Amino acid sequence: MEQPQTIRNMAPWGFGTRRMNHAVSLRSGFASASRFVLVFALASCAAVQAREAAPEATLAASAAADQAIRPLVRRWMLASPAERLALDRTLSGLTERFRGDALLAYADVLRAWDALERGDRARALVLARPKLDGPAGTVRDLATLVVGAVERRSGHPKDALARLLPLLHKFVDPPATALLDEELVRACSATREWKTALRLMDIWLFESPPGDREVIISSIVRLFTTFPESVLVVDLRLRLQRGFASNREESRLAAALTQHLANVAVAKQDVRLARLLLDNAGSLLGGAGEAVARLAGDRARGRVTARTVGVLLALASPALTRRSADVLTGMVFGLGVGDTDARLVARDDAGDPAHIEKALSELAAEGAAVIVAGLDARHSQVALEFARAQDLPILLLTEDSQSAPPMYGKAAFRLGERAERSVGLLATELRAEGAKVVAGLGVSLSGFSNGESFSGSPSGIGVEASCSPLPAAEVLRSERVDGLVAVDGAHCGPEVFDLGRALHAPVAVGLGAMVGVRLPQGTRVAAAGVFPVPEDRSTADPRLLGWFESGRPTPTWWMGLGRDAAVLAVVAVRDLAEAASDSDVRARRREATAVLAQVQADLWTTEAHGFDATRTLPRAITVVRANGSGRTP
Repeated sequence: MEQPQTIRNMAPWGFGTRRMNHAVSLRSGFASASRFVLVFALASCAAVQAREAAPEATLAASAAADQAIRPLVRRWMLASPAERLALDRTLSGLTERFRGDALLAYADVLRAWDALERGDRARALVLARPKLDGPAGTVRDLATLVVGAVERRSGHPKDALARLLPLLHKFVDPPATALLDEELVRACSATREWKTALRLMDIWLFESPPGDREVIISSIVRLFTTFPESVLVVDLRLRLQRGFASNREESRLAAALTQHLANVAVAKQDVRLARLLLDNAGSLLGGAGEAVARLAGDRARGRVTARTVGVLLALASPALTRRSADVLTGMVFGLGVGDTDARLVARDDAGDPAHIEKALSELAAEGAAVIVAGLDARHSQVALEFARAQDLPILLLTEDSQSAPPMYGKAAFRLGERAERSVGLLATELRAEGAKVVAGLGVSLSGFSNGESFSGSPSGIGVEASCSPLPAAEVLRSERVDGLVAVDGAHCGPEVFDLGRALHAPVAVGLGAMVGVRLPQGTRVAAAGVFPVPEDRSTADPRLLGWFESGRPTPTWWMGLGRDAAVLAVVAVRDLAEAASDSDVRARRREATAVLAQVQADLWTTEAHGFDATRTLPRAITVVRANGSGRTP
């Protein structure tokens, strides 16, 4: 929204300089008995924009009119909202008594505001609109305020802003100024002009009568509940950077903002926000300080409870949500192997990468001594930093593409597999049989892949495309594609084979071959551990016997990774003592890390039984061909 000059020219603090050059001043006497000049303290400033006519003084027709109207207007301006409504009948009576007196225009605009406060917007407009065509001055400005307030309360805040912003700083009387400032703040809030609304809050508080400021602070805090949390955090940061020791009003507003955010942090158990408030605005927390300190301290430190494993799920896309469900299903099964009596706690990223660290902190606070994370590379990157900072062992289901394994640190263990490795093997197979341009389906354009791009890489992928939806055959044909690789078989569906037939191109399937889909004869499939699982369960690997006996469906690759992560993690937490102090928590976590480095178990996704010296789970990947009922090398 284009802001009028009155906003753009405000001082850095957000305060405008109130202009006090009055066109006329309050007079204690009168020049003559026959005609008097009545000038109220609420008169507009003479310094108006050049295009406006100079304000005209409103003259009473008689001393009696002046003596009757002026005190009543003053009482109205200093009254509470309830008291103003009580004065409305008296103001109405002046109309009959002094019919035709120009001074009654003031009474009309005050009565218009009373009607607005009663909810009678139509009556407010009837009284105020005629004054918009009057001469420049206080009456017209007050009428403009009433009409703008009607527009805002009728659901037209943009119209209200356009009408009211030119009045900013024009009123001299504090009560009239406060009414205008409140309407501007509420209109900006309604139009989601958050930054402007916050600047106007400063003006509202600064220009209000001192006795009203506590009530205004309460109104502002209620408005904070409609603002995005991120906007308020940024505003608080800016206030803290600027400092406000010399300005009592802004100090009060900063304290109110801090305490509102403290309540948000405690309600949401937001560790990051609690730390920010405690570290940067501790002196403003007031009575919320203890709760924020406890949240920031205890949650940052975490604890260790008996046999507790955590998992961080990813919900940023439908594919990641399905992947998370598979991992969780596998972990539930894995934690029950051998009647471990283990406890599983789960958190998710709320579909937003910004929530990853918060979710990890919550898992640590729940007592998890080992966390399974990294359902995509973004999670892995944040989880690595968290593992280093907290000495908390993390099992990564995908590799952080930004760090080589030796850089992971002692607390990070790589359980999953980079898609590039299996895709490279499959692309090599297809090229050996004559394919020249191989397309990878379900890679970076799908919005959920491992965060990797395969173009120009050793994987041999020449074209990237999504599985949701699949590209049209004509598009791939124009790229001369003659080979297809479904990077994550759990994501790409059987329609991939229809696309392959349309292109007369062979199809290969990455780790996690499609479950419940009969693969066409000869389909190349990446194989590791017990995967791919044959359709004929009688020929499946014996390691899957317990799974099938429990009545579960054919496991996916991600179920297998979840199961293996749980089997390894539960050994690491099985015998840990509980801990709450920072030194004891870190000691228990280091114990779990040492056990993970040495643990041996029968796993599904590899023939290996534990991690190697680089804390990576070794895995032999081969390519097999589907024969319709099982698999053959």
